[in-house]
Amino acid sequence: MTPVSPQERLESREGGRWLVSGFLVVTLAALLVWNLPASELRSVGLPFAEPYINATGLTQTWNLFAPDPLRHSRELVARVHYDDGRSVSWRPPHGGPWLAQYRSYRWYAQMARLRLDRSKPRWEPFAAWVASIHEAPGLEPVRVELVRRWRDLAPPGGGPDGAWQESTFYVLDLAADPEP
Repeated sequence: MTPVSPQERLESREGGRWLVSGFLVVTLAALLVWNLPASELRSVGLPFAEPYINATGLTQTWNLFAPDPLRHSRELVARVHYDDGRSVSWRPPHGGPWLAQYRSYRWYAQMARLRLDRSKPRWEPFAAWVASIHEAPGLEPVRVELVRRWRDLAPPGGGPDGAWQESTFYVLDLAADPEP
């Protein structure tokens, strides 16, 4: 007897088919509201659609394309400094064996939001997380710097892109003595 997958079990039951259909209807409705032009219908539906769109990673922006494509590359880098004087730079994971483009885009979107000043409450927890993934026996992070990097992009066929510029916007000092 051939083993039955969870998907086949779900789809073989009427309740499962209703569940799948409901998921598709909600997803399509949220995408419709998300992509509507500015209107009262969009402003009424967006408070319901936006959390779902963000949670599922279905955000869509079209500013990459004409008539006004992006003119800059931006990135966030975390620099981890160790107690022995060494340092490494952490960048978001890129690619991978499963859903590579989806995973890369989710990290890109998170970093684009994190680098904004309005995300200041998230900087310390993020820097602490980066420090925690860089701990190793005999190698202790003592400082994490969050760095905004950017460069101008040349128009298509317009020569090389500009040089990278950068600015440190947050420092988590792990070596500081805790307050009493």
